[in-house]
Amino acid sequence: MELKVSEVQAIAPITFNFEDLKRELTERSKQYATAVYTKDNIAEAKQHRANLNKLVKAVNDEKIRIKNEVMKPYLPFEEQCKELMEIVKNAVENIDGQIKNFEDKRKQEKIQQVMQYFFDHIGIYDGLISFDIIYNDKWENVTYEMKTIQQEIDHIIAKTKNDLMVINNNVINEETNKQVTDFYFKNIDKPDCLGLALNEAKTIEATKSRIAEMKKQEEEKKAATEQARQTIILESKQVKVQLYELRFKVAVTKEQMSILKDFFVSNNIKFERI
Repeated sequence: MELKVSEVQAIAPITFNFEDLKRELTERSKQYATAVYTKDNIAEAKQHRANLNKLVKAVNDEKIRIKNEVMKPYLPFEEQCKELMEIVKNAVENIDGQIKNFEDKRKQEKIQQVMQYFFDHIGIYDGLISFDIIYNDKWENVTYEMKTIQQEIDHIIAKTKNDLMVINNNVINEETNKQVTDFYFKNIDKPDCLGLALNEAKTIEATKSRIAEMKKQEEEKKAATEQARQTIILESKQVKVQLYELRFKVAVTKEQMSILKDFFVSNNIKFERI
């Protein structure tokens, strides 16, 4: 089945007085491009504008008319080609849908095989190494062999074992070690996950040191404040008040004597009769 088209006769070039029009319009345009209009001849400016727009429209209308004439033999051919392509399109969509379904099924079966191998060999890292994180889209390609995928999974597991040994040897603090290990598994898909994890350990320890130093300074500040307070209390207890003994006699009424006694008592002044 092939498309057979009769030989198309070349269309002769369309000729018109192009050079004469070009020369005349170039001269006129130069005049109008530098023309200066005032309120006295603004009506003339509007007429010039209308004439130029009319000329442009005439050229464009003729261009469209000639194009339509030239296209008349082509348009039926175009419509017929579209009709043929639409007929084929329905068949292609049917085949394409079946191919897509087949490819989707093949991908799902391969993904299941990869997952099965992963969970059969993950061992002690089950729940720690996420299949979704390490999954590589290229594994779905039909040209990517299962043998290669299995080798890559084995490499990830072996690398994890070695990397954790390095982390355990370098991160002694139990709490920090746990944080760094969690960080490692979250970033296991990155090429330099070990280096990132060790840098995370440094960051965690540096943060803990800053917090400990701030806490120490705060405790020292509180201790110094308390010591100063105790010193003040102690010094205040140690201060001796110097007492002066005065002997005098006064002539008072009974009422004044009562008032004087109340004054001594209220001001904690010791007194005795003489």
